[in-house]
Amino acid sequence: MSEICVIAELNAKEGKRDELISLFKPLVEETRKEPGNVYYDCCESSPGKFVFVEKYKSEADLDIHMKNDHFTKAFPLVQQLIEGEVKITRLPKLF
Repeated sequence: MSEICVIAELNAKEGKRDELISLFKPLVEETRKEPGNVYYDCCESSPGKFVFVEKYKSEADLDIHMKNDHFTKAFPLVQQLIEGEVKITRLPKLF
């Protein structure tokens, strides 16, 4: 069983930055409580450009995260407030 890292990048629609932040805060708090989560950080590379840096104990733990209520409820709302798609990069940890 190998840890997996995830980088998720998204851009807020004009004027929607603060709404996104209000959705992200409880999402981050709940995700950090998941047993398979190692870390889950929300960063802002520039105003309205968000980067999530995540690590899970296994691919199965990431799959569980993606099915949890706090994620499945927040994600459709987030999609309404962003430009384009969320860019997700999965990175299996080597060592």
